[in-house]
Amino acid sequence: MIDLYIPTEVYIPPLTIIDNRNVNQVNEKVIEDIFNYVIKFNKNVKVSFDISKAVFHYALKYNLDYKYILGIIKKESSFKVGVKHKSSAVGLGGIMWKHHKRKLSKAGITKEDLKTIEGNIEAICIILNRYKEISNDDINFAVRRYYGLRVGSRNYLAGVLEVVNKFKKGVKNA
Repeated sequence: MIDLYIPTEVYIPPLTIIDNRNVNQVNEKVIEDIFNYVIKFNKNVKVSFDISKAVFHYALKYNLDYKYILGIIKKESSFKVGVKHKSSAVGLGGIMWKHHKRKLSKAGITKEDLKTIEGNIEAICIILNRYKEISNDDINFAVRRYYGLRVGSRNYLAGVLEVVNKFKKGVKNA
């Protein structure tokens, strides 16, 4: 079970900063919006809720926009936890252990952890955050690097941005 990590440096629009209860209400609304998106693809309520909480938690922890994480998961697995990838990629985020072993091991993530919702989503965030750092905070280039900067990476990014843009228009449209 995740204890939600809510860093103090996260920007919350001034109108919501009245007391901690309002901050929690904002966080609950974001998790609800994420859940309402995920449940469209994975009808298992518990799994969809676990994915939603993990996406929110690790996006905050690694200072990432949760919409990009959702876009990656949609592209890689359509939120199907036990998806079988053509390659040796694992889990929701299609993580290639052989390419990220050193970085993930350093963060305490094992190859077996990639088979869990939390472990895989944290791995997505670690990898994406690393690529964002070395791409001068260019999240779009980081997403292309996540895919491997090979042929098709622009199409991959377009698919991720489709999810991001749907969320910007409102979750009911996502």
